[in-house]
Amino acid sequence: MKAIFLGQQPFNAIDESSFSELHKLSEQSPNGVARYCLHASPEDSVQEMVIYMQANACTLPHRQRGKRKSYIVLRGDLCVLFFDDQGSVVRKEIVTPASETGPTLLSFDSDPLHTTVCLGDDVIYVETITGPFEPDKTEWARWITSKDNAVEVQRYLSILEAQDPRIAENWRSRPAIL
Repeated sequence: MKAIFLGQQPFNAIDESSFSELHKLSEQSPNGVARYCLHASPEDSVQEMVIYMQANACTLPHRQRGKRKSYIVLRGDLCVLFFDDQGSVVRKEIVTPASETGPTLLSFDSDPLHTTVCLGDDVIYVETITGPFEPDKTEWARWITSKDNAVEVQRYLSILEAQDPRIAENWRSRPAIL
């Protein structure tokens, strides 16, 4: 995943040119995602990122126990799915920009397994999570052990596609899984 750290400066301003740069970086990224990290370091108590996700991108189900997470959508639609430990969807939220219907902000305890999926052409959103960033403490769903396991990935994609017709439309080409 491409990352640009802007947090070294006292102020971070994100504008349309920043979105264009993120778009270009996402096209170069194998998973279709690029991000600006607004925090200064992985040790910061607040991790804040502006994320650009292409139409065929999603994350693998994961959780960060004991953390709080928020998504604010700036452009496009973001589908956030929550799963039980067996892989059944227990909640679905479609987060949209303020000019559209639906919630613009989704805030939740990051204990349940969850995933993000782009609906439409692309989505730009702000993700905020309590720090520090500890990648070894992220738990991945046990029912999908690798993005390289074709059987597990196909099962996962079937679960996602059943949640919203726009997901299936976006994935006519090979989906990009983070």
